[in-house]
Amino acid sequence: MPLRYRITKLSLLLELCLDAALAVLFGLQAFLLGCLLTYGYIPLPTEWANEQLKKYPIDSIYLQSDQIGFDLSGGIRLSNIEIFRSGIRLPLLTADEAMIRSQIYDNGSFGFAARSLVVSNGTLYLPAMYAPNGVRSPILEKIAFRLRPSSEQIKIDSFVALHDDIKLRGSVEWPIRANLAPETQTKIDPLDQFYDIVATALKGKARASLFADPTLAFNLSVQADSSIRVHAKLSSPYLNFNDVTGEQFSIEANLLFDEGTLSCEKPVLVEMAKLDSPTHAIQADSLIAHLSQDDWSRLFDGHWPEFEMAAAQFNIRDIELDTPELFIDPKNYPSINVSGSTSGLGGAIGFNGHIHALNHAGWVEAKGSVDISTLLPSELIANIPGLQFGAPPYYDLRIDFDSGFKLNSAQFNAHAQD
Repeated sequence: MPLRYRITKLSLLLELCLDAALAVLFGLQAFLLGCLLTYGYIPLPTEWANEQLKKYPIDSIYLQSDQIGFDLSGGIRLSNIEIFRSGIRLPLLTADEAMIRSQIYDNGSFGFAARSLVVSNGTLYLPAMYAPNGVRSPILEKIAFRLRPSSEQIKIDSFVALHDDIKLRGSVEWPIRANLAPETQTKIDPLDQFYDIVATALKGKARASLFADPTLAFNLSVQADSSIRVHAKLSSPYLNFNDVTGEQFSIEANLLFDEGTLSCEKPVLVEMAKLDSPTHAIQADSLIAHLSQDDWSRLFDGHWPEFEMAAAQFNIRDIELDTPELFIDPKNYPSINVSGSTSGLGGAIGFNGHIHALNHAGWVEAKGSVDISTLLPSELIANIPGLQFGAPPYYDLRIDFDSGFKLNSAQFNAHAQD
């Protein structure tokens, strides 16, 4: 066969191969363009992609999705996602959409590492094994967050969610369990402790009805010993408890959950712009209180622990006290022990007393310089000799009340300089 003829046939074959390759590339481009126009992303084989995701769990937690693909920004888009934990059949979390941002690396082998995972419109479930009633149920809805993994820990920020009418926002720091010290890995799993915290919180859920439009801000961090620290602040523009109403209410606590035990690391801080209790004839402005960290858990049972309180102004039974500082012990409620100090009443005093919260009987002892006319009933003042002093005398007094704050008796000694 002539050489020229063979070259011509080879050229024709190469041309056909190139044309076929171009046709395939054009078809592939058309397919990719069609996917982008139709779905907004380039789909990946779902079964294969889910197998890859399942191969690389983080602390036995892995992600699955109905649809997975690359979008125009270079991220991996997932639809209808479910997050599982090995050993639990049903997902811990479901969400409508998620986006994985990744980076290419080459340390001897080609691959990619996830930089962040952004989840939107998710629902977190309480597995039946952790639920007080043994029934799996949703505990947070409308979840959105950004997760940033590293070799040491997982960080979750920009977290927002909704539980009934309670808005939540916060952050989570969760170390990779394999990086914890060997002795701590035998302790309770942090995820188990997390769900124990949730179960404990659900027991006090009924108390949330006291607040209007509440918001819970939190920071949760797992420690090197597997314990969990939580800094939480619950705030509400309005509080209504029996006959007590308050404005701009907040309660802030630093909690530690360790091996099934929940404790408070600092006194619990309570703040309120205004407080009003018509039944007890009490009003207060700019109130701040610190609840005892030793028996703060009484709140879960609907009872107040010991607390210290200060206010810009406090009015009880039309007696106005300026900048009072009070210590209140309600452990034996309805019997309440009170002590403290205050300015106002034309002077300043220190006091202590015992009051029955239901029938309003009790006694108060006070020592200090005070204008007695601001404290005693007018009919009693009328029987006191009309003496004039250059400055309020120093009084040592005791007042006893019958039910309804009716005066039973008043005893006092007065010492005057002039």
